[in-house]
Amino acid sequence: MRTIVSNTYRLVRRTARSIKLHALWQKQHPCAQLLAFSAHAAITRSLTAEELGTALGISGAYQAAALRLNGLGTLTCLDGSAELCRIAKRNWQELGLDNVDTVVGPFEVTLDAQLEDKGPVDYVFIDGHHDRQATIDYFERIAPRLAREDLLVFDDIRWSEGMQLAWKAIERDPRVKVSMDFGTLGVCVMGEVQSSPPWRLNLN
Repeated sequence: MRTIVSNTYRLVRRTARSIKLHALWQKQHPCAQLLAFSAHAAITRSLTAEELGTALGISGAYQAAALRLNGLGTLTCLDGSAELCRIAKRNWQELGLDNVDTVVGPFEVTLDAQLEDKGPVDYVFIDGHHDRQATIDYFERIAPRLAREDLLVFDDIRWSEGMQLAWKAIERDPRVKVSMDFGTLGVCVMGEVQSSPPWRLNLN
């Protein structure tokens, strides 16, 4: 385990340096590291990863780096802005990351199409459309496509009162076996609880 964490740390630190985020990484920014480590843990046996909300491709770079470390799998990033997707692709090309691509369009259109096209999804990071009902709707669409013990990660769970309410509803869903609250990020390990109560870890 120590070797895995060490290798992940070195790879993602190189990625951060390449996209001029080394100073942020040096400050031990929790979101950047958590994304890398959760992606690495989830994608160790995964083939299909999705991200909702691409922006400049920074979070996608961390996750694609974790995929590369594992030697398999692809990341598809959904975003409504064609211009942002072009910038993200350019950043990934400069990093030599060829295992990540984008799909342009509103989530309510592209998400269902992706889920149908890709089949079962192993890991999803939701970082867009920070709205209570929209976030719950995305969870409802994605959850049936995730296998037991796959990860569903939400960013900005304290963005607004609505996002806090959405996170509270999601972490209490019976399909969530373990939920972890890191303050900004919320992580769900999927899988219906059989006998013992679900684990809810507040690390904020």
